[in-house]
Amino acid sequence: MSATGMVFQPTPIRGAALKQIIKSIDPEKATTDGKVRMAREQALRTPKKKTRSSIVKTPKATPKKVVRASIVKTPKATPKKVDPPPTSAEPEEKWKKLRKAGKAPRRDLREVIDREAKRKYATVVVKKRAEKRMEKQRDEATSDQEEQVETTWYDGPVRPEDLDIEILRFKLNTYFLGLYKILHLVSIDESKGATYIVFNGKYELVLRINFIQKDDMEQLNTELKFLEMMELNTAQHFFSTLFDVGFVNKHEVDGLYYYLYIYRGGPTLKQCLSICHGKVSSESVDRLAGQVVKVFEQLCGQGYRLVNFCLGDFTIDARSRVVFLSNLTNIVKVYGVNPDEVEEIVDITAEQRKIGWVGDQDFAPITWHEQGDVHVMSERDSIESLIYMLIHMHTGQLPWTNKGDKLRLKLYHSDLRKRKALIKSLPPSLQCLWVMIRASGENEVDFANIHRMFTRYQNDDEEFRYDWESSIEPTEDQLRLITMKRNIADMQRKMSVMQAIFDNEELLTKR
Repeated sequence: MSATGMVFQPTPIRGAALKQIIKSIDPEKATTDGKVRMAREQALRTPKKKTRSSIVKTPKATPKKVVRASIVKTPKATPKKVDPPPTSAEPEEKWKKLRKAGKAPRRDLREVIDREAKRKYATVVVKKRAEKRMEKQRDEATSDQEEQVETTWYDGPVRPEDLDIEILRFKLNTYFLGLYKILHLVSIDESKGATYIVFNGKYELVLRINFIQKDDMEQLNTELKFLEMMELNTAQHFFSTLFDVGFVNKHEVDGLYYYLYIYRGGPTLKQCLSICHGKVSSESVDRLAGQVVKVFEQLCGQGYRLVNFCLGDFTIDARSRVVFLSNLTNIVKVYGVNPDEVEEIVDITAEQRKIGWVGDQDFAPITWHEQGDVHVMSERDSIESLIYMLIHMHTGQLPWTNKGDKLRLKLYHSDLRKRKALIKSLPPSLQCLWVMIRASGENEVDFANIHRMFTRYQNDDEEFRYDWESSIEPTEDQLRLITMKRNIADMQRKMSVMQAIFDNEELLTKR
């Protein structure tokens, strides 16, 4: 009881206060929750350093600390500065001295590319890439065109205005297919197509082109097959070498067919005759005859004929002095050679193709005057027309030129019994050739026998000078060719003598 007389009643202790008192009196009697709380309070009262060390010792924090340390501590490599290599002669010597002294980095100067060389190389690479890209585009366009439904040339009527020959008259200095520059128009014909001299950046070529839908499109195909045949027989030096063949707008109405062959420069026989003022000596005519006969031998041997030729169709190669046929537009196929080797035998009659003489009547064979339109060129007719052409070169004019009855005059001058016959004034080789042709009743010609008549002109061809070469000095290439042939001939003669000595045992044992 208090002094005031009031009774004092103590406040009951409950909850957390009671638990705190119990902890202070006896910590062991505290509950589990109390122990956890006490541990937390004890941890909070510990210093911060101890807390960090305890955290570091945990297994989870250890790898993080190591990774951070490795990232921070790795030093960055600083690239070494290398002086540029010298480009001129003086710095290059200094560079070598520094390299020997060990003061300059070791670097192979041959691997260094100059800036100008790099620029040129880059220009070439870009140009080649552009060319390859254009070629790829052309190939894709061609393949897409071939994949389309084919409409052949005979589907539907053909309009004449679409096949006007003037379409083939290209402008000079323009490009055909973007590859061949048009330099010169040689000829253009309604049935045979057009012929151009073109340039592809490396070679001068002859372009033959015509419409696919033309009736005489077979003419270009005949010329193409003939050049391929001559290459197989290694006789292209008497004609030319095939370069390329193809189509333009193959499935269109105005589709074109073309091929190209190598252009060989040189004067034609017509130009040579004009240089000689209309007449050529018998020596020059004999040597020309021996070479032109070889051209006809290759033609006739494969079943081909020339239905028209003149002095302008034969050209002399400026390098080798070989006479070759430069105009192929008058070649026709008469028959197949060997049925066992050829898949398709070509047998063209006079009604299908004109395989008789269609050229100048002065050079026409006698059988053409006798048979007319049904005439078919034979080997004998070809050589007879060749003789007339060579006579024209030798005399300047044929006796039947500008005359009405040409057949009668040809028969008169071909008879040896006539006193004023033209044949008596000809060189011996042409006389023998004419007699051989007229005496034989067969259409075939023995070319081996003809070659024997011209063998005496084959040994001194490099030393002989034609009439049109008498006032012209030989070029360096011609002199080099003459010297080379002489050296080869001397070597062959020495080897034959040595072989004869070794073959004869008596000469070897004789002292």
